[in-house]
Parts: sequence; C-alpha cells; structure tokens
Amino acid sequence: MDTHPEGLAAVIIPVIADGTAPANYEDLVEILGEVASDDADPNAVPALHALLTARLPTETPPYALSLKTLQALGAIGGRRAEEILRAVAIGDHPKVLKWEAAVELGIEDDLGFDEDEMTS
Repeated sequence: MDTHPEGLAAVIIPVIADGTAPANYEDLVEILGEVASDDADPNAVPALHALLTARLPTETPPYALSLKTLQALGAIGGRRAEEILRAVAIGDHPKVLKWEAAVELGIEDDLGFDEDEMTS
C-alpha cells in the first residue's frame, strides 16, 4: 500500500540536488528511493548522482550516505541509474561501495566479487 503523498519526490529532489541544506540526507535519499521512479521523476537520478559525486570523495567508513544513494539508484532504476551504478562497481572506489553497486545491478558474480572480501 502506497502511503507516500503524491508529489513527495518533487519536493525532495531539489533539496538533494542542492546538497547544502542542513538535513539528514540519508533519510531523504532513502525516501526518494522509495517514492521516485525513472519515468515519473526524471530529475531524481541526476540529483542522486550530484550528491554522490559531491560527498563520496570526503565520506568516511561506513559510507552510510553513499550506500543509501546506491540503493536508491537501484530502486529507481533506468538506464542512467544503471550507468552510475556500473561506474561505481568497476571504478576506483571502496570495496563496500563497489559491492553494493554490483548487487544493485545483479552483477556481483559476473565481476567475481566475493561478499566476505568486499564487505569486510
């Protein structure tokens, strides 16, 4: 049962895209992943990508915001989200993020990732 108000994604997207509001971005990203769709909310993926690009270089373990962002991208789906996830999975990123991106795409086995190695 959908309990989210219609138009919620449209309210959250600009806050995430701006990236400077005094907000708990982890919660906002998680909510956006639950309510947005690639078809109905075309600005959701670019907003998440901008946040990931801005925050990932300075984020420290356990990478909570980046992990939530990858999960939201996986939930929203679409070609652009898949491209971003693939870039993380095969890029020069912390193992746990590469693992999450690969899991969201369902390609962790194709990449030869071992869960214990990638998540420890």
